[in-house]
Amino acid sequence: MPATAAIASLLKQMLQVMAANEQGILEDIDSEFLHDYRIALRKTRSALKQIKDVFPQRELEDLQLQMNWLGSVTSPARDIDVYLLKFPGYRQMLPAELQQHLEPLQALLLRKKRTAYKNLATVLKSKRYADFQNQYWEFLHAPVAQRAELVNAGRAIKSVADERIWKVYKRALKEGNAIQDDSPAEDLHELRKTCKKLRYLMELFQSLYGIKAIKPLVKELKGLQDNLGEYNDLHVQAETLKEFAMEMEKQSALSPETQQAMSLLIRHIEELQAEERAHFANRFESFSSKEVKHKFRRLFKPVKVNNELDACAS
Repeated sequence: MPATAAIASLLKQMLQVMAANEQGILEDIDSEFLHDYRIALRKTRSALKQIKDVFPQRELEDLQLQMNWLGSVTSPARDIDVYLLKFPGYRQMLPAELQQHLEPLQALLLRKKRTAYKNLATVLKSKRYADFQNQYWEFLHAPVAQRAELVNAGRAIKSVADERIWKVYKRALKEGNAIQDDSPAEDLHELRKTCKKLRYLMELFQSLYGIKAIKPLVKELKGLQDNLGEYNDLHVQAETLKEFAMEMEKQSALSPETQQAMSLLIRHIEELQAEERAHFANRFESFSSKEVKHKFRRLFKPVKVNNELDACAS
């Protein structure tokens, strides 16, 4: 199947996932509705950005701006959902006598959630969102013939997928190999983003390779992602909890006991972050092993690839 038609078909599936979760978000039934919506949105954004010369750039530019906007406006509600999901674990990190003093933090989170979901509902009911949906639907249903002149539009989808997955995989290896014990957190964050792009591409095109062949590689990648993601998330949590404490202090909602509880919680989170950083080398060693490289090469390496790119895989 030509790349344009194949990718449009995959993107239609992602759009269906987004649409199927909208009502659950509006009614705030469960946090998973927004979570699934955002995963579909991120996969869509990644595909449109990563797969080059399949769709006209002039058509993509405004759509990408609109999707960036959607990513931004859905983020606050999801962030608060995550903190509320983690809250029982936060309590368990503290001595029994301090656990009850986290209740003001929970109250703050619940207030922020109500505001975030109210704002998000306004977005999903807005004319701008309706216009985006109509524009995106027309984009996905445009005749293939209109895009036939683009470099990758008429190529077999597997050839296009091979090239892009192979390139992003090489980038992940290069970035990971450059990380040392004293590397800054930003380097791990960049590798995390690259791994996320690689995971989305592999899952988006998994039907081209077969579940049995691709599943072990996704598992290896996920192990590295889990480490990088937890390291990043713990850093963000610690910093955000500090901001929450300052906000609560301004609202006269930070008693000495609550301040003590939150300070201890932040310290535990920072200790967990340090542990995740210490595990990185082993996680990356597994992902970059000769066995895993061989499997990636056998499954994704394009028939023709320049010598410089190939050298990065050895």
